[in-house]
Parts: sequence; structure tokens; C-alpha cells
Amino acid sequence: MLRTVNTIDQFKQAPAAPGGLSPILQYFGVLLERGGLNKHESLELARPVLAQGRKQLLEKWLKENKVGPHLTTFRFI
Repeated sequence: MLRTVNTIDQFKQAPAAPGGLSPILQYFGVLLERGGLNKHESLELARPVLAQGRKQLLEKWLKENKVGPHLTTFRFI
């Protein structure tokens, strides 16, 4: 799976199935299961997670070193 900005944009634009998880969150879920995220991925994941009011998930992933402790991510927390 290519981990590029283009790939992220494609998942962000893909429609979600009714009652299902958005494609971008599914994509990040797979990446988190396989390891950690890079700086850009961490930032892109932070936006929808925080929009859902799930700050505790980001804190958990930070403790597990699955998302990077980048300054751009911390500004959202």
C-alpha cells in the first residue's frame, strides 16, 4: 500500500458506506495495526479523531508511539 499524500487524499474523498466508518479512518486503522504513522499521517488522523471528540485515542496512540509527537499534532490537543 502506497503511503503518500495522494493516497490519503483519495481516501478522504471516498464516500463512506451508510452507518460505516469513513474510508480514511479505515485506512489509518490498518496502518496503526501494522505499526506507526509518519508526521503527515499523524496530522491527518488527528483532524477527524478530534472532530469526533476522541482526544483520548490520540493520547493512547502517542503513548504507544503509533503517532508521532510532532508539534503540528500537539497544537490540536
